[in-house]
Amino acid sequence: MIVPGAPPGNVLANNLSSTAIKIHWGPIPFDLQNGLILGYHLIVMLNSSLEHNLTASTNTGEMVVTNLTKYTTYQVLISGFTVKGSGVQSAPVIVTTDEDGNYSFSSIALQQETVAVRRIT
Repeated sequence: MIVPGAPPGNVLANNLSSTAIKIHWGPIPFDLQNGLILGYHLIVMLNSSLEHNLTASTNTGEMVVTNLTKYTTYQVLISGFTVKGSGVQSAPVIVTTDEDGNYSFSSIALQQETVAVRRIT
Protein backbone atom coordinates (compact mmCIF):
# COMPACT_ATOMS: atom_id res chain seq x y z
CA MET A 1 0.00 0.00 0.00
CA ILE A 2 1.09 3.54 -0.78
CA VAL A 3 -0.51 6.97 -0.56
CA PRO A 4 -3.29 7.99 -2.99
CA GLY A 5 -1.95 8.67 -6.47
CA ALA A 6 -4.48 11.38 -7.39
CA PRO A 7 -6.34 14.20 -5.65
CA PRO A 8 -10.07 14.22 -4.99
CA GLY A 9 -12.08 15.11 -8.10
CA ASN A 10 -14.22 18.13 -8.88
CA VAL A 11 -12.91 20.40 -6.12
CA LEU A 12 -15.00 23.57 -5.88
CA ALA A 13 -15.29 26.37 -3.33
CA ASN A 14 -17.80 29.17 -2.95
CA ASN A 15 -18.36 31.90 -0.41
CA LEU A 16 -21.28 31.68 1.98
CA SER A 17 -20.76 35.02 3.70
CA SER A 18 -18.09 37.57 4.51
CA THR A 19 -16.45 35.10 6.92
CA ALA A 20 -17.32 31.62 5.61
CA ILE A 21 -16.70 29.43 2.56
CA LYS A 22 -18.00 26.02 1.52
CA ILE A 23 -15.70 23.48 -0.10
CA HIS A 24 -17.01 20.56 -2.22
CA TRP A 25 -15.09 17.59 -3.63
CA GLY A 26 -15.62 14.23 -5.25
CA PRO A 27 -13.92 10.89 -4.68
CA ILE A 28 -10.42 9.92 -5.70
CA PRO A 29 -10.58 7.60 -8.74
CA PHE A 30 -10.76 4.04 -7.41
CA ASP A 31 -7.73 2.77 -9.35
CA LEU A 32 -5.58 5.55 -7.83
CA GLN A 33 -6.73 5.28 -4.21
CA ASN A 34 -3.92 2.81 -3.38
CA GLY A 35 -5.69 1.49 -0.32
CA LEU A 36 -8.56 2.47 1.93
CA ILE A 37 -9.18 6.22 1.98
CA LEU A 38 -9.46 7.18 5.66
CA GLY A 39 -10.34 10.84 5.09
CA TYR A 40 -9.36 14.10 3.47
CA HIS A 41 -6.95 16.86 4.47
CA LEU A 42 -8.18 20.36 3.59
CA ILE A 43 -5.67 23.19 3.57
CA VAL A 44 -6.84 26.83 3.46
CA MET A 45 -4.05 29.26 2.59
CA LEU A 46 -3.82 33.04 2.64
CA ASN A 47 -0.86 34.48 0.72
CA SER A 48 1.24 31.30 1.14
CA SER A 49 0.47 31.14 4.88
CA LEU A 50 -1.51 28.30 6.40
CA GLU A 51 -4.83 29.57 7.78
CA HIS A 52 -6.65 26.28 8.42
CA ASN A 53 -5.54 22.64 8.37
CA LEU A 54 -8.70 20.53 8.57
CA THR A 55 -9.62 16.86 8.33
CA ALA A 56 -12.88 15.52 6.89
CA SER A 57 -14.22 11.99 7.09
CA THR A 58 -14.75 9.80 4.05
CA ASN A 59 -18.54 9.98 4.33
CA THR A 60 -18.69 13.65 3.41
CA GLY A 61 -17.91 15.56 0.26
CA GLU A 62 -18.15 19.07 1.62
CA MET A 63 -17.05 21.24 4.50
CA VAL A 64 -17.84 24.76 5.70
CA VAL A 65 -14.89 26.82 6.93
CA THR A 66 -15.74 29.75 9.20
CA ASN A 67 -13.94 32.56 11.05
CA LEU A 68 -12.29 33.84 7.88
CA THR A 69 -11.41 37.44 7.13
CA LYS A 70 -13.94 39.59 5.28
CA TYR A 71 -13.41 40.21 1.55
CA THR A 72 -10.24 38.12 1.42
CA THR A 73 -9.02 35.69 -1.25
CA TYR A 74 -8.01 32.21 -0.10
CA GLN A 75 -6.53 29.15 -1.79
CA VAL A 76 -7.98 25.73 -0.97
CA LEU A 77 -6.13 22.43 -1.51
CA ILE A 78 -7.41 18.92 -0.73
CA SER A 79 -5.76 15.52 -0.55
CA GLY A 80 -6.97 12.10 0.50
CA PHE A 81 -5.05 9.96 2.96
CA THR A 82 -4.53 6.29 3.76
CA VAL A 83 -2.67 4.64 6.65
CA LYS A 84 0.54 5.43 4.75
CA GLY A 85 -0.10 9.19 4.61
CA SER A 86 -1.47 12.00 2.46
CA GLY A 87 -1.67 11.68 -1.28
CA VAL A 88 -1.51 14.12 -4.15
CA GLN A 89 -3.01 17.56 -3.43
CA SER A 90 -5.60 19.09 -5.71
CA ALA A 91 -4.74 22.14 -7.77
CA PRO A 92 -5.40 25.28 -5.74
CA VAL A 93 -8.99 26.52 -5.89
CA ILE A 94 -9.40 30.26 -5.38
CA VAL A 95 -12.33 31.66 -3.37
CA THR A 96 -13.00 35.15 -1.98
CA THR A 97 -15.18 35.83 1.04
CA ASP A 98 -17.96 38.37 0.62
CA GLU A 99 -17.54 42.05 1.30
CA ASP A 100 -19.68 43.27 4.17
CA GLY A 101 -22.35 45.79 3.34
CA ASN A 102 -26.00 46.24 2.58
CA TYR A 103 -27.07 45.80 -1.01
CA SER A 104 -30.28 46.51 -2.85
CA PHE A 105 -31.36 45.16 -6.20
CA SER A 106 -32.07 48.00 -8.57
CA SER A 107 -33.22 45.89 -11.52
CA ILE A 108 -33.75 42.31 -12.52
CA ALA A 109 -34.24 41.13 -16.09
CA LEU A 110 -34.94 37.43 -15.76
CA GLN A 111 -35.10 36.61 -19.44
CA GLN A 112 -31.61 38.01 -19.98
CA GLU A 113 -30.36 36.74 -16.62
CA THR A 114 -29.08 40.21 -15.72
CA VAL A 115 -28.93 41.50 -12.18
CA ALA A 116 -27.77 44.96 -11.20
CA VAL A 117 -26.64 45.46 -7.61
CA ARG A 118 -26.20 48.78 -5.90
CA ARG A 119 -24.47 49.19 -2.54
CA ILE A 120 -26.36 51.13 0.12
CA THR A 121 -24.03 53.45 1.98
